[in-house]
Amino acid sequence: MHADYEGQWNVNIVRLEALRQNVPSLIGEAIVREYNAIVLALQVASHDENMVHFRIPDTELKPRVMSVQRAGRRARHITKQASL
Repeated sequence: MHADYEGQWNVNIVRLEALRQNVPSLIGEAIVREYNAIVLALQVASHDENMVHFRIPDTELKPRVMSVQRAGRRARHITKQASL
């Protein structure tokens, strides 16, 4: 690895470790996007390595019904969140 990118690499390894140590019980879209951003930053910092195979594809995110609330006779309110 080129010395200019070593600092960027170290910062993103710390970000990845912090994410790994604080994974919420429900992994939502925001966490997946943060993880993918870290993987991309590591790829940029490595300057050579192709890390695409470490990314979580958007196709793996599946909408899940989080709650259903009755809104009277006419409609129901459904809240969805993407998760793995």
